[in-house]
Amino acid sequence: MRAIRVIIAGCVVAGAATATMAWGQQAPAASSAAEVTAVLDSLAKDQNGIALDAADLAPGPRTIDAKQHVTGSVGAWHGPLTVLGTVDGNAVAIGGDVIIGKGARVRGDVLSLGGSITNQGGTVDGETRSISALTVGKPGRPPLTRAEVVRRSVSLATGWFLVLALIGLGALIVARPNLEAVADAVRVQTVRAFVVGLLTQLGIAPAFVLAVVACAITIIGLIAVPFLVVAAAAAVAGAFALGFLASALLAGEALAGPRNGDASFAAMLQPLLIGLVAFLALWVAGSAFSWVGGVGYALRFISALVTWIALTTGLGAVVLTRAGARPVAPPAQLARAPSTELEWQTPTPVTGVAAARRPTPAPRQGAGGGR
Repeated sequence: MRAIRVIIAGCVVAGAATATMAWGQQAPAASSAAEVTAVLDSLAKDQNGIALDAADLAPGPRTIDAKQHVTGSVGAWHGPLTVLGTVDGNAVAIGGDVIIGKGARVRGDVLSLGGSITNQGGTVDGETRSISALTVGKPGRPPLTRAEVVRRSVSLATGWFLVLALIGLGALIVARPNLEAVADAVRVQTVRAFVVGLLTQLGIAPAFVLAVVACAITIIGLIAVPFLVVAAAAAVAGAFALGFLASALLAGEALAGPRNGDASFAAMLQPLLIGLVAFLALWVAGSAFSWVGGVGYALRFISALVTWIALTTGLGAVVLTRAGARPVAPPAQLARAPSTELEWQTPTPVTGVAAARRPTPAPRQGAGGGR
């Protein structure tokens, strides 16, 4: 059942990511009108430039089909322009190449800004020239389109998921007891682990600076500074990774059910992958709606907050357990109060061995008592 849940969760997230990226690829580019106007104005004033109206410019790749006849000029903004039909005006590509296909005809000029021109057998009545940059002003890079924003966010989240999954497999192979010990600390001492992790994050930078200064006092220490930097970076990254994997393991157990003390590779792998998929789903959801103003910001804030809490708590558990080398005893193993009558009869109770009873004085008789 757990394996089926892992497969279903992975398929759902992968499907959501694929649909999101496919939708993003169909979204139109959204360049600033002011930026386009500024570039076209500079292009018209350039001695090697050409005049082009903003209405003739289209974002991304643009193709004029063989049966198409354009009465004016055509232009492509940050994408290639392919002419296979007839253009009565100019053909311009800003930040892209111009391709004149066989049998095509351009009755005006052909210009490429920041690209090249390839004529595959067409006819150009005017001039053909390409320029690398404008002498009057400079075309700025357009803002990311909706497709680029979604694609970049989903790719980043998926990349981190794959990296953590590989690290998790390695941890289960070579450091499974350590991972389980850190996860137990997160489960048993959640609040304490979070506080320790927060304090550790605040102390990493000052501790690193003090260590570098201490090494820089002597010549030998100064030589060791580069090795210290590499070792410190590896130690911090390893602590964060181990702590986050422990938090993901607990999240997977919460979704798939407890392991009931089973510490085998398969029993720990399934909840670990489910937990990582759960975190991936948060970031994919935030990426899918990153373009929707407040909703996108809220989803990304929630994803970042949940991830930071998991990282901080896991880091604190790593510190408390010395990277899993000192397991934290669960509450069931803590000292319990004596419960039998015999255990109260000796300072060091031993079950089944009763200490001698302490003699007690006889009760006093009253003043008027007698024989």
